Amino acid sequence: MMVLGSRETVTKNILGTEIWNLPITGQIEKTYGAYFIDKTKEFLQDIRTLNLLAEEKGIQADSTEMEEIRKAANKFYQALTEEDRAFFRKLYGKRMSWICIRHTLLRKKTANALLSSSETELSDAESRVISIEQIALSSEDSAKRTFGKGENAGGKFFSYYARQYSEDPEIQKQLSIGEKEDKIYETAFSLKRMRFPILFRKNGKFYIIKCVNPYDEEATRDRKRTLGKIHSYFKI
Repeated sequence: MMVLGSRETVTKNILGTEIWNLPITGQIEKTYGAYFIDKTKEFLQDIRTLNLLAEEKGIQADSTEMEEIRKAANKFYQALTEEDRAFFRKLYGKRMSWICIRHTLLRKKTANALLSSSETELSDAESRVISIEQIALSSEDSAKRTFGKGENAGGKFFSYYARQYSEDPEIQKQLSIGEKEDKIYETAFSLKRMRFPILFRKNGKFYIIKCVNPYDEEATRDRKRTLGKIHSYFKI
């Protein structure tokens, strides 16, 4: 109620009281008032979830932040009209303002901590890019014969056989970890640099792949940079 009342006051002061009954399109709700309430509920669920995570991970407001919370709660309360103060007094007045602002701060602090941790993990493993060579065939007999040739040659002439027999002209591929979830990605990322190829079936076709580079350093560095920009954009 504290958050809802505060947001309602700000909204009606800026847009007027007529805003609540205006129709909207492209949403489940038919009026802006109903949409406003549902969006506020989502925001509160977000706060609650991240505050529970804060408790679990031991994330707390430090002494400096607690002082800022006290000042912000007092400033918020003093700026209220008498009508609004009467409403908020039913919700324990300044005390509730303090609690609400503290929950909001912990939400932001926890979210930033989680994103920071995620970025660290990405830099180590989850942005890895590998290079493979692939032969794709429809016939099981052709796949086995081609696989046997490559295996007997110790994988040395894999590129030659791929150009000769693969039905997919794209022989050399770069795969990014986590980009897809299918048999090709699963198999490729389970390999290390190998002299010998591996044969498997997927969706009625047969694939022979060989890991050329289990850690493409330059491509991985580029992907880290891209993922870092995405994380920065969505950072709370």
